[in-house]
Amino acid sequence: MAEKEDNTPSGSNNSGQTTERLKASSLDVSRANSEEVRRLVEECNARQLELESRNEQLRQTRDELTQLSQSLETLVGTRTAQLESRNRELQREIANRMASEEAARAGRELSDRVIDTVQSIILVLDKQGRIVRYNAFMERLTGIPVSEVEGRDWFSVFIPEDDRDRIREIFRDAVAGKRTEGNINPILTRDGEERLIEWYSSELSGPDGELTHVLAIGQDVTERRILHEQLLTIAEQEHRRIGQQLHDDIGQELVGLDLMLDTLVESLEREGSAETERSRRILDNASRILHKIRILSRGLVAYSIRRDELASRLESLVRQVNELEQVHCVFDCEREVIMPDDQVATQLYHIAQEAVTNAIKHSGVDRIEIRGSLVAQQQRWVLTLQDNGIGMAAGAGAGDGDGLRIMGYRAEVIGATLSVGPAATGGTVVRCEVPVAGSGDGGDVPFRSVSVQRGVRPR
Repeated sequence: MAEKEDNTPSGSNNSGQTTERLKASSLDVSRANSEEVRRLVEECNARQLELESRNEQLRQTRDELTQLSQSLETLVGTRTAQLESRNRELQREIANRMASEEAARAGRELSDRVIDTVQSIILVLDKQGRIVRYNAFMERLTGIPVSEVEGRDWFSVFIPEDDRDRIREIFRDAVAGKRTEGNINPILTRDGEERLIEWYSSELSGPDGELTHVLAIGQDVTERRILHEQLLTIAEQEHRRIGQQLHDDIGQELVGLDLMLDTLVESLEREGSAETERSRRILDNASRILHKIRILSRGLVAYSIRRDELASRLESLVRQVNELEQVHCVFDCEREVIMPDDQVATQLYHIAQEAVTNAIKHSGVDRIEIRGSLVAQQQRWVLTLQDNGIGMAAGAGAGDGDGLRIMGYRAEVIGATLSVGPAATGGTVVRCEVPVAGSGDGGDVPFRSVSVQRGVRPR
């Protein structure tokens, strides 16, 4: 009992200390909690401010993304419209190109058909003279398919060796832009036969305008050449016949008439007749006519000339013109050239004869110059005749008129090139170029110039 009611002072003191400690502890806890709360509040406020800042940034970013999205939509729409427009243009271009390609294909097909149908040679060579293409007519003519010779040298394959250098020179002139129309030369077939071809050429250029190929159109004139030779043979026979008739018939009759007039003049002189002088003039005229007939008959009968006498025959032609016509005619040749054969000499002489006759009859000339010269590099002999007459009519050429046409035939027969046109100083110039093998016996041979004054008879 005594133990249960123990209220000693030491017990009371212990209890108060405990309470005090509890209060102090409670205050410490309360103080610590307040600091923590304040710190948490500050963190929350900071987090709130940060969240608000981020929300603002997100809002700005969203606005920017909205603007970018709108701009992108606009750009995509514009680009889509452009692509659709370009796509439509491409479709039109593709359609047009397909149509153009189809038209070009049809054009090429038509061109190929025309090229293979035309009865002429169509030949394409590169600048070095290599074969690029030729048509079906050339294949049929030569018996050589183009596939066998494509890329090979044209001159080595088809041109006879004797003509090769000359034709190469003409080709180089064509590549250099010079005119080479109307050249005639032989080509070889597979069997070795020679066919005469008349050529006309044109340049083919690339996009930069530089020449890339030569287009040559060739016409087979072999049969035409044969016909011309036959025509000239007939003309030669007719000339000889007429010349013989002049000599045998008309010439003999004029000889008899001349003798009768001479007898008459002598009789009148003995009688002292007043008609003596008139009779003598009649006799002189008859003698001149007889002399002209003899000259003409000799020229007609002696139709053919030798290959080495062209110069002397041209001299005789000049003397004859000066003797029979009131024309001052001169002949000059820088060197004597032996012609390849009698045919070439004969045709050149008659070309000159025909040109002189045409000038006297149609041009009202009083001077004619005949010149011969050798172009050694090309092995060509050039015969030039120039007069001082009224010249040729506008548009006239070497094929107009019978005389000019026959001159053209003669030139073609010997493979010569004939040109007729106005001279630089007035009048007309006839130029005939013929290939020659050389310049005669070798070396330069001085050739005398013949110039006979008008109206003066050479002795």
